[in-house]
Amino acid sequence: MKFDPLFKNANHLPVLPKVLQNLLVSFNDDTLRADLLARQIEQDPVINARLLRLANSACYQMPQTISTAHQAVQQLGMVNVRSLVISIGLAGCLSGLPPALIQPYWRHSLHTATAARYWASGVQIDAELSYTLGLLHGIGQLVLRTVYPDAMLRLDQQTGPFAPGRRAAEREEFGYDHADVGAGLACHWQLPPLFAIVIAGAMATSDTSDAARLTALVQVATWQSWVSDQLFNEDQIETTWPAPLALQVGLDRSVCGQHFPPWAQLCAGLEDCLIFT
Repeated sequence: MKFDPLFKNANHLPVLPKVLQNLLVSFNDDTLRADLLARQIEQDPVINARLLRLANSACYQMPQTISTAHQAVQQLGMVNVRSLVISIGLAGCLSGLPPALIQPYWRHSLHTATAARYWASGVQIDAELSYTLGLLHGIGQLVLRTVYPDAMLRLDQQTGPFAPGRRAAEREEFGYDHADVGAGLACHWQLPPLFAIVIAGAMATSDTSDAARLTALVQVATWQSWVSDQLFNEDQIETTWPAPLALQVGLDRSVCGQHFPPWAQLCAGLEDCLIFT
């Protein structure tokens, strides 16, 4: 594809920590033990330190200090720790961009992930996988902002970074969009093929496969994250509502838009805790 040259120069690509790559590659490995997960975390001192800092923060209100990754797994559970490590690792990938760009990007990604996880169990989709792909869905924007900072800022003035029409604006400007680049990055990182499929977000709404429903769920969650920041009334929300995608997943309007729970309740303070300086 036209964006292939972007991957020939590794200097502008986000660096995926080894422990994070291992977790993502082995995502469907049901045999992963708690002790092995803890050992993998401890092999990365930065991620280990940030996990302990987060585990001991007010977000979790633990009755005693957690001083090792093993204790974190025991106290918070494997699913929570795995999601936190993925979140911490991806947040670390943002360090090369200015804070003014990092904060809104991370907030949007975290909200997308949280919405996807919130809805997932109710529509029989893997919640942890939904959360992870929600975090990853916009990763291609980081590459585009690094390679084409001026063009991306110009597009920001025309179409918001997370608005529904953003991908079309990027395709007109570059010939491809951030979802294409994100899918290419997932391949570059040698992640499971499903990750590239969902990040690309190009599956037909008539498709009823698990991959298509997961793709639709993440896209509706992306809409929820975006629309929550707009000063829209109910009629305006209705005009942007991605009805075909919601129908594909089985989501009802009664759990979306203005009816969605407060982010502070669902994110438990992670918007601030996962941006490290």
